[in-house]
Amino acid sequence: IPVRLSVTALYDSHGHIYGFLGIAHDITEQLKAEEQLEQLAYFDPLTQLPNRMLYNDRLNQTINLAKRNKTHFSIFFIDLDKFKFVNDTYGHEMGDKLLVKVAEILTQCIRKSDTVARLGGDEFTVILPGMDSHYDKLAVGLIAEKIIAKLTEDIIIDNTLIQIGASIGIAIYPQHGSDASSLNKHADIAMYQAKEQGRGQYIFYDPEKTVGMASPD
Repeated sequence: IPVRLSVTALYDSHGHIYGFLGIAHDITEQLKAEEQLEQLAYFDPLTQLPNRMLYNDRLNQTINLAKRNKTHFSIFFIDLDKFKFVNDTYGHEMGDKLLVKVAEILTQCIRKSDTVARLGGDEFTVILPGMDSHYDKLAVGLIAEKIIAKLTEDIIIDNTLIQIGASIGIAIYPQHGSDASSLNKHADIAMYQAKEQGRGQYIFYDPEKTVGMASPD
């Protein structure tokens, strides 16, 4: 068990140390409480994915690493298609179960070195760190295609068939921004572009394109 140990020297009448007294305090519950607080601060309580705070922290770490190593990386902004319909038709409990399932699917689609997070609602993000100086845009696109394909498959929850989809916006460091704010903004814009152009697809941010910022469902 984890303990906190306090040790005190014992002196005789001549001021010489003749022994030590150790007192061990069981801190199991204290450590559990600290872990719970950290979980609440940095992880989404529903899906157990990193939340917005931890996502931004990891994104800044990835930016610093890429800047130091002169590498590229991508971030995905993922918005679920038809999620509002599921909530309105089957209720919020079913919607919550669907979000948990989506979190599992996204985690299965990425590498261990990648980060998938939930920002809130039905909005998820993915950080795909670059492994070397070569940036393979085609490979990144294939990951986005895989995510969309998996989320388009039939999902069974409580014996109910759920059919959704996803639209993905992609921003590349440093081409589309050298800081977290710019990358997030441009990935978000690209995601809206994907929705405007028919949903169920991914789009790399293109500053030359404009898009109406209608609220996604």
